[in-house]
Amino acid sequence: LALADEAGLETTPLPAVRRMDGALRSYAGFIIAGNAVICPTYEDPADDAAADALQKLFPNHVVELTPAVALAAGGATLRAAACLQPAGPPAP
Repeated sequence: LALADEAGLETTPLPAVRRMDGALRSYAGFIIAGNAVICPTYEDPADDAAADALQKLFPNHVVELTPAVALAAGGATLRAAACLQPAGPPAP
């Protein structure tokens, strides 16, 4: 955060997720899709606080919650799972 401050960037902390199974879980892996912000959820008490924080950051977007426990257990994040989806079949 010190580097962000030095660069004049504004940061917003997101709630921490309990670590129960050793899986990496973070609300920072949200996705912006059109006018929606897709927020991962982890069956954690902090899920609603994360959604509220994202709604404040993106007031003109709809925050949608989506379960991400299985992704985290497999070592992935919502952003990583969605980021590399092909647009269609490969060109011949």
